[in-house]
Amino acid sequence: MTQLLLNISDEKKANKLIEFLRTLNYINIQELSEENIMIPEAEKKLMRKRLENAKEEDFKDWDEMKKKFNIK
Repeated sequence: MTQLLLNISDEKKANKLIEFLRTLNYINIQELSEENIMIPEAEKKLMRKRLENAKEEDFKDWDEMKKKFNIK
């Protein structure tokens, strides 16, 4: 299972994305929230360690990803 936490500042785009995700039978939206979520220090430390050890090939080019997913 993969879980996602998204921060979307544009409410119209967020609603459109949620509407689309609900059409997919393999996605279950468990919770929608407009509050700030506090990330535990242990999680932050883990992510920082992953970034420190990351190699260039671990990352995707943002411009390529925008083209692939038709993002402006």
